[in-house]
Amino acid sequence: MRETEPEGADVAFTYLTGHDEAEQVAGLVRGLGRRALALRADLGDPAAAAMVVRQAVGSFLASEKAGFVTGQVIYNVGGQHGPIRRLAA
Repeated sequence: MRETEPEGADVAFTYLTGHDEAEQVAGLVRGLGRRALALRADLGDPAAAAMVVRQAVGSFLASEKAGFVTGQVIYNVGGQHGPIRRLAA
């Protein structure tokens, strides 16, 4: 996610476990003046994946004054294999 921050991207991402770590990452993004939404979901479940998209789009659209969002979607399935400070550096 570090690559999106200098561009000024708002970020929605999922996590399966590690709520505190997910909120820490979201806090880093918010600290840069951007919006961040950490959503707990098992993306192995198609219904959960669809819910994540609906919730992220709904959340960001609700706060857009013009009602129009441009951006990008990054789909990455992977695991966290180290401390958050090491991954974010």
